[in-house]
Amino acid sequence: MASKKTSYVGKDVSPRRNNVTPLRQPPPPPHHKVINFISGGSDICGSTYSQAKRASRETDIRFTQVGVGNNNLPSLIFDESEKKNIREPQQDGLVISLPVGNCLIKRILVDNESAANIMMLSTFTQMGLAESDMIKKSTTLVGLNGETKHILGEITLPTYAQGVNLLEKFCIIDVDLTYNIIMGRPWIHNLKALPST
Repeated sequence: MASKKTSYVGKDVSPRRNNVTPLRQPPPPPHHKVINFISGGSDICGSTYSQAKRASRETDIRFTQVGVGNNNLPSLIFDESEKKNIREPQQDGLVISLPVGNCLIKRILVDNESAANIMMLSTFTQMGLAESDMIKKSTTLVGLNGETKHILGEITLPTYAQGVNLLEKFCIIDVDLTYNIIMGRPWIHNLKALPST
């Protein structure tokens, strides 16, 4: 029988108030490699990497506040102060770095519209994985425009995000994209997360 995990994220559970000791998050796993990605610039923040870094520093992105309502469910609250440093219109995708396997993978797109976690073959190779590590499968992925792409196989790897370790299945495809990995709804739902730019 599976045990249910309890998380105290976003709740005030100080030992003095409720006599409950908050759970300590496990430390992030060590990574042996960092997988970077170099691509062209953005229409919003400039055409070079240094311009993008400068725009990112100037934006001063702030984190959202998560509170607890009367029904003990977390509430996600945005107010006008959250928008003061965001350039409108906001069109950026949610791109993150994430420990996957024993590597820190950069340039990962978090995509609510993807029904699968997708890893590029070039990323798979840079991680030092061999073809024998993947399960050969002939599944077809269908894009929004109806274009189909056959996957080379699947692999299950551990991911770590803010204290949560998850084993996630990735479909491996051989295409050239501006991202190393696309994390889709399976990961988002397993993480019980609400992605926001």
